[in-house]
Amino acid sequence: MTAAFDALRWLGMAGGPRLEAFFAAGLPSDPLLWRDHDPWLVALSVLVSIGTSAIALHLAGLAKAAKSRGMRQLALGSGALALGSGVWAMHYVGMLAFAVCGQASFDPLVTALSVLPSLAASWVALRLLVRERVGPGVLLFGGVLMGAGIGAMHYLGMSASVWAPMMRYDPAMFALSIVVAVLLAMLALWVRFGLRRHLHLGAGATTLLAGGVMGLAIAGMHYTGMAALRFVQPIALLEAQQAGRPLQATLALVIVVVTVGLGLLGIAVNVSLRYRRMFHDIQRSESRLRAVTATAVDGIVVIDGRGIILSFNPAAERMFGWRADEVIGRNVHMLMPEPHRSAHDGYLRRHLQTGHTAVIGTGREVEARRRDGTVFPMRLAVGRIEHPDEPLFVGFLVDLSERKALERERQQDQAQLQSLVANLPGIAFRSLNQEDRPMLFISDAVEALTGWREADFIAGRISFTEVVHPEDGRRVPGEIAQAVGAGRPYQIEYRIRTRAGEVRWISENGRGCGCG
Repeated sequence: MTAAFDALRWLGMAGGPRLEAFFAAGLPSDPLLWRDHDPWLVALSVLVSIGTSAIALHLAGLAKAAKSRGMRQLALGSGALALGSGVWAMHYVGMLAFAVCGQASFDPLVTALSVLPSLAASWVALRLLVRERVGPGVLLFGGVLMGAGIGAMHYLGMSASVWAPMMRYDPAMFALSIVVAVLLAMLALWVRFGLRRHLHLGAGATTLLAGGVMGLAIAGMHYTGMAALRFVQPIALLEAQQAGRPLQATLALVIVVVTVGLGLLGIAVNVSLRYRRMFHDIQRSESRLRAVTATAVDGIVVIDGRGIILSFNPAAERMFGWRADEVIGRNVHMLMPEPHRSAHDGYLRRHLQTGHTAVIGTGREVEARRRDGTVFPMRLAVGRIEHPDEPLFVGFLVDLSERKALERERQQDQAQLQSLVANLPGIAFRSLNQEDRPMLFISDAVEALTGWREADFIAGRISFTEVVHPEDGRRVPGEIAQAVGAGRPYQIEYRIRTRAGEVRWISENGRGCGCG
């Protein structure tokens, strides 16, 4: 009969429930139990449980931050593998630290199967923790799952020992071992996903702290379970049956190396894929940025803190007449006429030394210099970009040549119109079609005719209806309103009273323009 079959029968799985083959309330603890533990292997078991727990919780954090479903599932799977194998490795290193078990053999099938409860519990618990909100219910359920998984793995793993038929467990200590596993697992999950909001710790410090608590939960359950262990024969008799066999310390080291290697491999794969995705995101972002700058109507020029041109978009090429490959790597002052050309580098140095920001973030009109040497007006807005190596500056450029030409033409047209109006016989005006006929424009000749200046009418200090003779004041507005309403020009004669009190006859010609 194999050790595996003995273990299954011992657990009551081959011939029905046999709790008396598992629990023993009357057997005392053997005094050699703790003296037969190798302290170095005990310390190694605790370290591996803490290390793999920290790795698993770090991977759970990566899963929670992952943007894609595939990355999340990969991080979860890696974390579950690290935590589940960490529980398994801690248990077997802890068992190998106990001389009675460390010098004996283990059933390979049961040993392999014993990892399944911890893997399953780790997967479900970590999957719960990647939710947006981790409440008390999730922490409780996750802690119970982890504690149950740790306990199931421990006691199933113990059944793989050749001495399993000789083993019994004190019921009270057995229950305590499960409680220890559940409570410490809940505490570890709360530290990783709940305590950070209260203490404002960094992700690394929180993960290490939570990994320490989770590692203690695994080790605490194991060694509490070992304290619950009872043998139906004295340990001294069992040791005598395997006298001369060495403690399997090398096997313990191999288990630790493989387990930690799996965890580190999981981190490496996740970090590598995460940075690969970040690199692709950066490439896409750069492609979008290049598309924006390439299609921008305005010129965009990027320089470093020394004034060296780093980027020169197509609109800037058309504006200055230089190709991008001809200006990139050269100082931006090549695009400036004097005196700005000589003063530019000094301004940059002063800005970097003192933080003076007179033009950063504001727009202003300056002059620029084309490749052929011609100078043209330009509107310039400069922004500062904080870069890890050094600050960069981006300039947004608008060629004002056409706008300035239009302004000059408008000014010339306005001057010509003013000259024409000033030389017209009589006065010219434009008013609103309202009762007091408020003036929008009236020529300077109105002063010679009425005695009031043009500014008096525009400012409303006098209205033209007040100038009309009272005997004509009732007739004139009606005739004008009738002509404007019919959409036809009008000509009307009436008298006005000047500022000096003189009465004059005038003739007014006009029409409504319908433009307010």
